[in-house]
Amino acid sequence: MENNQAIPNAGKKVLKILLLAAVALVVFVGAMTCFYTVDDKQQAVVTTLGKVSDITDPGLHFKLPIQEVVVMDNRTQKSVVDLSCFSSDIQEVEVRYSINYQIQKANAQKIYKSIGTDYYHVVMEPRIQEAVKSVISKYTAESLIEQREVLSAQITEILVKEL
Repeated sequence: MENNQAIPNAGKKVLKILLLAAVALVVFVGAMTCFYTVDDKQQAVVTTLGKVSDITDPGLHFKLPIQEVVVMDNRTQKSVVDLSCFSSDIQEVEVRYSINYQIQKANAQKIYKSIGTDYYHVVMEPRIQEAVKSVISKYTAESLIEQREVLSAQITEILVKEL
């Protein structure tokens, strides 16, 4: 009769060990999701329940499970915009404009709060198109080729003011 009771006790021990192992695994996985890394030349905006609560620099960081991390890239990025414009003599001109840009570290949180992560398409692209078209429209089609450097300087001046 003692032998029959030993079997249920052994089953209970195995069940307890399995339950402890499952709990330990859940705790371990949960703890691992609380760490995140930010690469060099990036910053992370940490939000708590949708509200910006912190901004972190490159490195390993800890976050609460209720927080989300949005990475903002501070590296120089390049974009090419193809446009169809009209010159002052009403000639259609095809323009390919290249721009290098980067967000400043000090502005990452402000940009995320006011615009979001799609800041290029929301703010920059429309302003680039507007600046290029307004400058191109002041020149004749013939003078556009000769004045490329002047055009570029004028467009850059407009964009620096606006962006």
